[in-house]
Amino acid sequence: MRILSLPFPPNRLFCLLGLAVSPLLSLPASAQDWIVLPDRVHPFKSPSTGAPKSDRALAYPRALQEVARIRPTGRDGDETDWLQFAFRGEDLFLPEALVAQQAGDRTGEGRDLPIGGEQVGRDHPLPLDYEPSDLVPIAPRWNYHPGRKNQLRAEAAQMAERMFEDARRDGIELRVVSAHRPERVQRSLYLQKIARAGLDQKVVAKPGQSEHQLGTALDVCGLDPGTVLTASFAETPEGRWVKANGARYGFVRTYADEAAAARPRRLAGGEGGIPEPWHVRYMGARAARIPDRGGEMISSGSGGSQTRRVPKEPGSRKKQRIE
Repeated sequence: MRILSLPFPPNRLFCLLGLAVSPLLSLPASAQDWIVLPDRVHPFKSPSTGAPKSDRALAYPRALQEVARIRPTGRDGDETDWLQFAFRGEDLFLPEALVAQQAGDRTGEGRDLPIGGEQVGRDHPLPLDYEPSDLVPIAPRWNYHPGRKNQLRAEAAQMAERMFEDARRDGIELRVVSAHRPERVQRSLYLQKIARAGLDQKVVAKPGQSEHQLGTALDVCGLDPGTVLTASFAETPEGRWVKANGARYGFVRTYADEAAAARPRRLAGGEGGIPEPWHVRYMGARAARIPDRGGEMISSGSGGSQTRRVPKEPGSRKKQRIE
């Protein structure tokens, strides 16, 4: 796989195609494969959704060859990234939102990624077929949707159930909306979302770019259906309890408040484009706050294994209860 080299300047190419593009911004393409996501799609003959389409159809999981990532500039409000690729001797184009990078095995041996140290997102995709080997079901009584099987990695599931039990003792009822998602489920959700909201949606991640595929992330809610997967969850007793106490069990709100604000605005379909106070990720036992060890270990937050020790505060042995 290589960056395409054109026999003439890119600006000339797009002038020939009748596009008002000045200039063409070329972006580096990774050495990883790019996989077509839709079950069937006709590429464009130029990088515009209004351009003619090729008669050739591509389908998941075709890998694209000779790929270059480009961003035509100069069009009002349009910053869509495109992939230019060669297919049967023809140069064709797809919006980057319709393809995903296929990452290689990070461990080299097909093993589970270490909890808390995983990086996942647009610039750090997981192998599409990555699935932890230690997934276990969360007890059905904690599921928001009756009959749905929600799974997490064993350590994360144990700590999640402990958190739910302690919340109940505080008069807070937490439920699981979604936990681990394999590639096939994430791909289906992603394609449904862009069909409804357009290519620039920033709510549902591509397969390989979601923390849910790690098996350590979950979406939580209370019993009020009006606050399920909405920003208003942050202001509910359940949302405030999770914010105040989640880190005690190793769970960090990786897409909420300042964490979301610090992430890039243009994520090409990546999670975290908007605050998600309902989304938490287990960062491991080292990230949990353990007051009876003379201090608290808290995670750095969004996707790294860095931790720092903070002084133990008086009365920290008691959870903070939210009224």
